[in-house]
Amino acid sequence: MTTRHIKINSSRAAQLRVLATKTKISVSTLIEHLINDRVAAGEIPDRFDGLAITRRGDLVAIVIAGKALPLVSLGAAQHLARAFGQMLAGEAGAVICVSISGHDHVECRRVGTAYRLAWIKTDAQTSVAAFVATRTMLGDVIRQLGEAVR
Repeated sequence: MTTRHIKINSSRAAQLRVLATKTKISVSTLIEHLINDRVAAGEIPDRFDGLAITRRGDLVAIVIAGKALPLVSLGAAQHLARAFGQMLAGEAGAVICVSISGHDHVECRRVGTAYRLAWIKTDAQTSVAAFVATRTMLGDVIRQLGEAVR
């Protein structure tokens, strides 16, 4: 997962550390929660660079790293959301695979504290495109899939 450094006044950084400690989460997770609050308030877009989920009639379009997966049925999108939810809840192993067509599947793999979503060509077992998400971002992906299905 690519990381960036953000410069912040040392007093503000200390305040973030206090709040993170008080809520028993890391500063990175705290920042993710603050961003999620602003997304929920409609102040910033509900999307990520490298991943797009949209409804197209009775199908769902998923684009990972600029590559469009085959359109998936509403049922397959629901199945993806459930499988990702199981991964977040710790009910699945370190890797889950969900078939989206006869030749393609989406893999969600735990990588350290992150999750790697990959479009895999089943016949060649090659990764076509991948996106790395934090825990809170994977929660957002689950919600976005759910909203696309509604």
